Amino acid sequence: MKIILLNRILKLSILMGPMAFSILSSCSKHEFKDDLIGQWQSEILYVKKNTFKGTDSTAVLDVNPENYLEKTGLKTSIIEYGKDHDYTEKYIGPDGTVKFSQSGYWFIKGDTVIMSIYKPLTNQSVQKYHFKIDNNRATFTSLMDYDGDGFEDDEFRGVSIRI
Repeated sequence: MKIILLNRILKLSILMGPMAFSILSSCSKHEFKDDLIGQWQSEILYVKKNTFKGTDSTAVLDVNPENYLEKTGLKTSIIEYGKDHDYTEKYIGPDGTVKFSQSGYWFIKGDTVIMSIYKPLTNQSVQKYHFKIDNNRATFTSLMDYDGDGFEDDEFRGVSIRI
């Protein structure tokens, strides 16, 4: 009886092992695509510009809901991630009108969203952000050339809320 029971447990573990591995690996490879689709409104923007404009100085841009207009001259920015991997980002002025917009394509690799901007730029630009979504709040971080000095040494953190 014990041998039959051990044999059944062994067969069950052989059959269930690959299934359990498959379930666990699919959990660890969670795709965020569906989590990101929709409209997101910028709430917080923090940029630490190291070696600002090629000097040894550091400049910090720290934007939150209370000082957004004062620091950026904008009411907010809204980005919409489409199901077909297209996106449009609109920068909204104090009067509620769109002051500037850009469009492009996006895709996800692991915990990184890669955004290829094609409009209105004449040359394609690519930005990469590590991101985390918690409920209806997304945090994006990156090391980039925010100040345009030719060095990808500026620390970026943005927080957006789903609208």
